[in-house]
Amino acid sequence: MNNKKKNIFDTEIEMIDLDSIGDLEFRYEELGSPNPELSNDINMVMKETQVFSSDDIEKALEKNAVEDMGLDLGQTRVIDSVEEVEGFLSDDEVAETVNEEVYEVPESEQGTDTFSGELNEAVSEEAQYEESSEENSDGLEYAEEVETEEYAEDNTEYAVADEDSEVAEESEEPEYEMTLDESEEQAEEEYQEAVPAEGIFGVSGSEEIKKLEEDESYDFEEEDPGKKNREKFNKAKTEKSSKNISNNKAKNKKKRKAKRHRDEDSEGGFGFFEFVGVLIAVALIVLLAVLGTKMFKEKLHKEDVAQFASIGVLFSDIDTVGNEGIEAIGTKAYLDSITVSAEEIKDDVSAEEKEEGEEEEEDEKEEVAPISVNFSSIEKDLKIKFVDKNTGKLVTGVRFEVSAKGPNGKTFNWVDTDLDGVIYVDNLEAGNYEVRVISVEPYEFPETATIVKVQDTVVYQVINVIEEAVDMSQVNLAQEENQVKEVDEGKVLQDTVKLVESTATPIDGKDGFVKVNKNEIKDPKTLASAFIWGGFRRVDDITLNVGETKTPVILQPGETVSWDVSGANGVVTADTSGSIKGVAAGTGVLVSTTTKDDGTPGEPKSWNVTVVDNTPVDIKVASITIIGKKDITVGESLTLSAAVSPEDATNKKVNWNLICDEGVASISANDDNTCVVTGNKKGTVSVIAVADDGSGISGSEGFNIDDASVLVSDVKIESSTSEVQVNQTIALKATASPENASNRGITWSSSDQAVATVDDSGNVTGVAPGTATITATAADGSGKAASVNITVKAASALKLTVTGPDGKEITGKTELYVEQTLQLVSKVEGYQSDANVKYAASNDCVTVSATGLITAVKEGTSDISITTVEKGADGKQITKTVSVTVKNDPTKNTTQPLKLTKDGKEYQLYYKTSDNKYVEAKWADYYKYNEFYIKGEVEYKYTGWQTLEGSVYYFTEEGKKVTGEQVIGGAKYNFASDGSLVKDSGSRGIDVSAYQGTIDWTAVKNSGISFVIIRCGFRGYTQGGLILDSKYKSYIQGATSAGLKVGLYIFSQAVNEKEAVEEASLCVNLAQGYRISYPIFIDSEYSNGNHNGRADGLDKGTRTAVCRAFCETIKSAGYTPGVYASKSWYYNKLDVSQLNSYKIWLAHYCGETDYSGKYDLWQHTSKGQVSGIKGNVDLDISYLGY
Repeated sequence: MNNKKKNIFDTEIEMIDLDSIGDLEFRYEELGSPNPELSNDINMVMKETQVFSSDDIEKALEKNAVEDMGLDLGQTRVIDSVEEVEGFLSDDEVAETVNEEVYEVPESEQGTDTFSGELNEAVSEEAQYEESSEENSDGLEYAEEVETEEYAEDNTEYAVADEDSEVAEESEEPEYEMTLDESEEQAEEEYQEAVPAEGIFGVSGSEEIKKLEEDESYDFEEEDPGKKNREKFNKAKTEKSSKNISNNKAKNKKKRKAKRHRDEDSEGGFGFFEFVGVLIAVALIVLLAVLGTKMFKEKLHKEDVAQFASIGVLFSDIDTVGNEGIEAIGTKAYLDSITVSAEEIKDDVSAEEKEEGEEEEEDEKEEVAPISVNFSSIEKDLKIKFVDKNTGKLVTGVRFEVSAKGPNGKTFNWVDTDLDGVIYVDNLEAGNYEVRVISVEPYEFPETATIVKVQDTVVYQVINVIEEAVDMSQVNLAQEENQVKEVDEGKVLQDTVKLVESTATPIDGKDGFVKVNKNEIKDPKTLASAFIWGGFRRVDDITLNVGETKTPVILQPGETVSWDVSGANGVVTADTSGSIKGVAAGTGVLVSTTTKDDGTPGEPKSWNVTVVDNTPVDIKVASITIIGKKDITVGESLTLSAAVSPEDATNKKVNWNLICDEGVASISANDDNTCVVTGNKKGTVSVIAVADDGSGISGSEGFNIDDASVLVSDVKIESSTSEVQVNQTIALKATASPENASNRGITWSSSDQAVATVDDSGNVTGVAPGTATITATAADGSGKAASVNITVKAASALKLTVTGPDGKEITGKTELYVEQTLQLVSKVEGYQSDANVKYAASNDCVTVSATGLITAVKEGTSDISITTVEKGADGKQITKTVSVTVKNDPTKNTTQPLKLTKDGKEYQLYYKTSDNKYVEAKWADYYKYNEFYIKGEVEYKYTGWQTLEGSVYYFTEEGKKVTGEQVIGGAKYNFASDGSLVKDSGSRGIDVSAYQGTIDWTAVKNSGISFVIIRCGFRGYTQGGLILDSKYKSYIQGATSAGLKVGLYIFSQAVNEKEAVEEASLCVNLAQGYRISYPIFIDSEYSNGNHNGRADGLDKGTRTAVCRAFCETIKSAGYTPGVYASKSWYYNKLDVSQLNSYKIWLAHYCGETDYSGKYDLWQHTSKGQVSGIKGNVDLDISYLGY
């Protein structure tokens, strides 16, 4: 049964028991832990939440060193009891904190803490809402009020307040909210009973001290841990089983109430200085107690966790426009991970509670995506968004619900009734709200409250709205997108020059390309080894050892050398003396270029470098085999040897061990990796040989020691042949009988080892021509033996031939292209019994199979060794080596440019397509086409707008540059005497939206356009949602790549400043990651011809305020803001005097505008024609000067 319940966090953190750390020290610079990661985490929590011990604060006050400690007294809250820390810790953590020192008391005597989980339960149980039987057809969101319902105008959700304590009442246990006096008195008693020498030291700041002296009922305002804290805490994830917490809840609740009951008689309070005095006095008493008794120290150890009930915690309000509340929730999850271990919780769960938990969680195994709960407030409102952390989109289809407590104590319940993943509440009282997200299937949220500040006035700062925006394809554009453009038209100037298309045509019909003879082009196959350096140069091979220096370049007097080591792969270094040094094993390529004393460069030369590492390698033992095992009798000795592999192991020594019953056998070890085992009495013996090199490798054999001996009565030798060649080996087999002989071992011997030798296994090897008698003798001392005569003949010559599939012998080097194969055919002659060979490759640029099939894998050189299994007459195997160089296949290389080298110059080659277009040729094209071209000197005839060498010109249809003042396309321009556009005339630009379709941005740039203003989105004029322009991303990427200056605009339908901040935020969100060099504009105009859009009827003051809010928000993000409107709109719909500090973009379709106000850009027509864009496009002139 899976006891884990999914929660909102995307990973899980192992719960750590603080007892495992040792005595917890509150001085974070002295914190030590066996777990460095945990130590770092606790350090972070203590530093970032301002946790200090009594010694810290006392010394700081004495030395006036508060600032040096980094302690912000003015931002630190005193938490005096376990109850108050419940806003920071969960119910279970608090219950675990008080540990065993709790006592059960009648529930009727319990109090209520504003942060307790009980209030959360009471709100969930009592402040329930009923859905109205009258269904809201508009899908408005609502929140219920217990006594009075207050509806906000133009609000899609309403809030309900409960001003009395009915919500917090439970039928069985009435609760009260603890006063400050009660809290302080309780803290004093709590301190004396439960806190060791380190003590409780949450300290209020200087301002709070004054208020406490003047008014003891002063209540501290809680603040969220600040953005830095929230970012760190948000990384904390939890792996604690939420089911285990639920099962412990009832028991911990009783413990917490019992603890509260113990302090219930404490009335009244005391001031700050009295409190500090008590702290100091008690600290001295506790210190003496610690020195006097070890038992007290042990008791303190158990209460380390309880010290978290009294720490100074800095809670910074969400005082920006928006923030991610999940980070505040992450604070609680982080303390979960360092306060109570999963094992402790597990131990506390009773069998009955586990059974209940299994039933409740039976269907909760389905994986759910983690979500982030984001809060934002602009002005007397609160927006809560539930965002899928994997996709960044709103989580829809879930009925999310939150409870909140306002600054005046009112309680609210807000519900996402339209299931769009957003809860929005307007017309709220400004101030701090305690907001709790109520768990809903399949999500479980922590019970701790997030402190959210509802802004009193508009703050012009960017918030994240990107998750709210939808694509154009997801909305009804006929009802949301502006359908008409109402722009004033003025007098259109008569063109002085005809407006013509921008073209570039080679003069006299020549296309500027010259055909070349293919015979002049080198076949890329002859260049493959050097193509990666882009030239056609000599390539030499050089091999050196690691640490070895060679000088491949010999400099003449006055000569210098430079090296290109980009292809060296770090295997060598090169210096100006012409020397190179091996630094690491591997292969690489160097290119050297010499330069004469007169500055004339020589021809580059390439070097294929192979560096070999001859540093001795410590080769460990891989396996041990014990040889010579057999059963022996009492009194008999047995010699065993250890065969170690690999043969080239650095340390082949073994250590012998004997395992048997006492007295059964004894063992003695020899220096040659042998040992002698002697049987002393009947029993079973195991012998173990352990490698001495520390590898831990061992081998073992077991055998018996018997009492009685049965002697061998006969020995027979079996052999398939009685002849053997020199250096050839044959195997003889000897059998001792009877089968029940106590020792059936055989000892082999040769009558003439100069002719033939025999080993312990009966393998006979010919040494020289002649005859030798091989004898097998019973090893039990019975004297039984058998013999066979072996004739040794002179060996025939062993020969190895390696050929290719064509039968031609392969010697030395061969070349393959990547993925190409070569089948080797190996023939062994003069062998005795085994004609096989073994293949091996020196590196992984090729592979070779057991049958000799070579496959080229990657560029490089590999040596293929072919070795006979048998040995020749000289006692050695024959090995042949084939060096295989692997190159990229030029016929498949579609990236390396194909070039022609002629008269010392290099030319890029082109081929011509069937539609007469010229395309840069690559190596692979050499094998596809027969005709190639190079670029020649071409002179073009230009028409229309052109950008040439950074200047803008206009050419007539005859191809002549215009000069002086000209009217082109209804707009007036000034050109210098050389035909270049005078900058005082402004820069030419366009503005585009998705309806311009696919755009060739290079053509736009070449036609004299220097900037573009791109629509990034718009607000729907009916529903009011934020909608993304479907072409925005491709437009801004294409325009930026073409070198155009880019600005943005958004069509606005904001009805107030809050919506203007959202529209500006969308622009800034979308601008991230791109170079925005022109302003970001708000487009203010009618939505349609009927003028019935949601913002079309705004009065001048409201519309102006909307534009100001947009521009101020854009400015706060570091961008230049601006306003777009028509001439009459500026005159009648906006108060331009309040907008002149921003960039003004005027829309007035005419040849010369008569607008009297200040403007920085002028949209002079919507019927412009620009190369690269099909159809009409808005044309603009910028006077910004950039």
